[in-house]
Amino acid sequence: MAVEAPAAPPPALVAHESSTARSSVVVSVSFLAANVFGGLLALLIAVIVGEGPETDGFLAAYSAYLTFLLFGSTLRVALVPLFGATADEAAFRRRAHDTVARLVAAAAVMAGLLAVSAPLLGRALVPSASSAAQSTAITSVAILAAAAWCQIWAAALAAVLAASRRFVASAALYAGASALTVALAAGLMSAVGITGAAVGVAGSAIVLLAAHLLYLRRLGFAARPEWRAIGRGATWRLVARAAAGAAIPVTFQVNLSIALAAVSSQAGAVTGYTYAYLAAVMISGVTSATLGLTTMPSLVAALHERGRAVAREYLDAISPFSVFVYVPVAAGYACFAHPLLDALLGGSLTPQTLDLLWDASRVFLLMALAWALLAPLTTLAFSLELFSGLAAVSVATIATQIVLVLVARPHGAESVAVAHAVTGVVLVVLVLVLVFRRAAPAAGAHAVMLSLPAPALALVFPAVAALGLDGSVPAAILGSLIAGALYVGLALMLWPAVARRALALLRR
Repeated sequence: MAVEAPAAPPPALVAHESSTARSSVVVSVSFLAANVFGGLLALLIAVIVGEGPETDGFLAAYSAYLTFLLFGSTLRVALVPLFGATADEAAFRRRAHDTVARLVAAAAVMAGLLAVSAPLLGRALVPSASSAAQSTAITSVAILAAAAWCQIWAAALAAVLAASRRFVASAALYAGASALTVALAAGLMSAVGITGAAVGVAGSAIVLLAAHLLYLRRLGFAARPEWRAIGRGATWRLVARAAAGAAIPVTFQVNLSIALAAVSSQAGAVTGYTYAYLAAVMISGVTSATLGLTTMPSLVAALHERGRAVAREYLDAISPFSVFVYVPVAAGYACFAHPLLDALLGGSLTPQTLDLLWDASRVFLLMALAWALLAPLTTLAFSLELFSGLAAVSVATIATQIVLVLVARPHGAESVAVAHAVTGVVLVVLVLVLVFRRAAPAAGAHAVMLSLPAPALALVFPAVAALGLDGSVPAAILGSLIAGALYVGLALMLWPAVARRALALLRR
């Protein structure tokens, strides 16, 4: 009787020899691509469909969908410490499989509830808008509910890859999915109108999930929804923990939805306000999200070995780098973007909406500076597993947003934007206190001091703009390139500790 050969072991899931520096660059490029394609989608909505109640309705629904999208994006980081150490790969696989299977099953329930609640939620998102805007919001919410489930499932699988130090593959899949979203949405919007954008988003989310499933199957890892786990308390405790870990980005999005509801009575305000917020998110997203994702595994290990002392070192190391990358892009936008916005959107948006977009986006850039300055904080909070504290910060921040927006609402959309930005800064301060407790003032002040060279160097942008290089599209492009080169050159001479490190990462 023939003896069967033992089954071959699965391929190694954990890539122990991966380069953090190279991974950081690849993930940075992926996040940049995702942000660029997100901006391109917003631009195509304005160009193909134009301003109107249906556009307002879709963008309001999309803001609600982004809550789930950001929850999924945060899972890519927040689940890493829950999976535990990877030294024993077999044990790591079991923990990751169990966590993903239970979380995805629960996410299916949440997405189903979102779809069922679409008639109520759609109206609540644009309470003062026309019936056309409300109808579009209802339809879009129902379609995007399916996309939300796929995004959460894909993000849970991406977290497995992140914990395994396989950043590059997942980053490439996310960048490809972002490009596919634009292609599908553009074609469908041309055919059926703004609802086509929702269908395009859902289609690309399905492809993103399928790609992650296929890639992980090659590595011998597969996790399907554990439907029997839906009725178990442990499953919902896991969901609560993951939701608490995602509390900060979800809070940002909930606060955006609150602000959009407050300005929905003004025609076109939802569109202009959304575009202004997305501009700040695009500029800031490449730094904080990327750094958190790629440094999380090493940070978790360091905290385990040396304790909380690592937190201050991490903040001091990452804050200047994050601000160095953020400030020139933000300054370039503030000094040179106006003629570009007029050229790109002047034929699609009314002058009033364009003015709101320009004014509000510069307000949000100041809020995003606080995000960039203290970008390491949420990563530290995840790594220290301060999930209940993050949930408390989230509740406090949303309550603050409601109060400030109610006060600002009678004074117009620009005042709502200022209130919104103040709330964003308050959130950062609260997370700083959560992580460092009594040492928060000293830690925050030191991070600010270490990061001050970047804003000082960025003065070259208004100086170049003052030469008249901001009056037309060609002049603005030339001015931004000159100012950017001056910023980098001066940084290499006057702030080499950070500037040379940044350029070294790009060369690896």
